[in-house]
Formats: sequence, structure tokens, C-alpha cells
Amino acid sequence: AMFRLSKGVTHFYRTPAEEKRKIGEEMCSYDTGKPGKPVHTVRIVTTLMSISTMTVYMTDDEEPLTQDELFKVDLTMRTALNFISRNRLQVMANDLAFYDDMGFCNIRSFFRYITWNGAPGNFDGKAAINYNIRHFSLINEEYGRQCGDTALRNHYNYISNLIGDSGIISRLGGDAFVCICDQTDLPEILDYLNEAVVIIDDSGRTAQLSSYTGVFCIPNGFEVKVPNDIMGKIMHALQIARDGAQGNVVFFSDMLMSDKERSRRIQNM
Repeated sequence: AMFRLSKGVTHFYRTPAEEKRKIGEEMCSYDTGKPGKPVHTVRIVTTLMSISTMTVYMTDDEEPLTQDELFKVDLTMRTALNFISRNRLQVMANDLAFYDDMGFCNIRSFFRYITWNGAPGNFDGKAAINYNIRHFSLINEEYGRQCGDTALRNHYNYISNLIGDSGIISRLGGDAFVCICDQTDLPEILDYLNEAVVIIDDSGRTAQLSSYTGVFCIPNGFEVKVPNDIMGKIMHALQIARDGAQGNVVFFSDMLMSDKERSRRIQNM
């Protein structure tokens, strides 16, 4: 308003390719609602090749900016762009660290979650699950990679919606996932993992997916000192489920670990 501007628009692009395709984030920081023409644009490129631009507009009936005013407007725009660019780079760094290439929470997200909530009592009434979708490669082979990705995302989203804000689901890689959920949600989640009908494309075609599943019902007062306090248990239960001797769903117990130790001793004899 001080410089008689009618609007200010900022764009943020993660890469030069996004800028070329105009698919970045758009932010309108100031708008009087009056149509105007662009009078100045600032563009900043970071060392990571993200790009921020800002354009300000002025209506035809306003006095043009003086050189002194243009200098001040330019300085203000560059200050704002530096802040916005730094903020968005922090978001990018977080995405790269805690999400995979399909946008799923990754194992770092899961480890961070259980570490932050590792104090005794925080996992009361919770269960940890490690599951592996059976023969998922056949979906890719029969329907194509795009349909496989759609099936994987819809399967993930269904369980994520069941868990809600009370837990987390993360992808280990491929068709393997881990999650923390309320024990009260276990019956519905396990039923879905046992046999799920998942939409695989926009036409509504479906495929049936089933999983090998390892489950650890976390005891009240359980303390997580290191992530493996949970991961080791559900991964071992999943391995027994994959072996098939005890069914597709195996619940962790101390007896399973005793069996594992006996097997190790036999192998070492």
C-alpha cells in the first residue's frame, strides 16, 4: 500500500523443470482486488536449484515508482523471497529425509515416531505391525507398474485412514510396511491385511491383495530404548509368518524368541 502496489505474487519451484512447466507453489501475499500490470520481478535460484520468484503489480491510474521507491520495493521483495526460499528448503529437506519417492513415510519417520514416544506408558494400548504384501510383483506383471503403484497407494491409504492420528504407517521399501495402531483397531486392520480388494486404476478395476503379517501387542509400561525394541519383535514374527508354519498372521511372544535361540544353537552345532 505504501508503494501504491495492487498485488504481490510469489512462486516457488523445487527444480528448473518445475519452473518450466509452471507446476510450483503459488502464494499471493498482497491483493487489493484491482487489476494491474507487472512492474517488477525478482528471481532467486538457490545452490540446490530451487527457484523463487516474486512479481508486484500496479494499476494504470497510479503514479509510477520512482527510482528510490523501486530500490526499496526490490529490497523488500528480496528479503521476503530469502525467507520463503529458506522455509521451503527446510520442507524439502524434511521430505527427502522422512518420505520416499512415492510420498510414503519411510523408516526414518517410523524410527523418529517410536523414539519420540518411547517413554514408559506412551504405547499403552498400542500394537506394532510389520506386513509384507504377498506376490505383489504379479500385480505389476499383469496390470503394469502404474496400476501397481495405484494399488499400493490405495492399500496404504486405507490402513492410514484406519489408524488416523493415533499411530503411524511407514514403508520399509517395495511392498513391506510397518505401523503403530490402537489395539482396538487390530481386528479390522488384520482382516484387511488378510484379504483386501483394492482399486488399481481410474476405471475402477480391482485386485485382491493379502499379506504376511507380524504383530506385537505392546505391553502397558513398555519402554522403547532403541527402535529395535519394537522392530526386532515384529520383523521376527513376520519372518515366521512368511515361513507359513503358523499361518499368515503371527503374534510375537517370548516363546518365538526362545524358538529362534534354539534354532540358532542347532545351526551352530
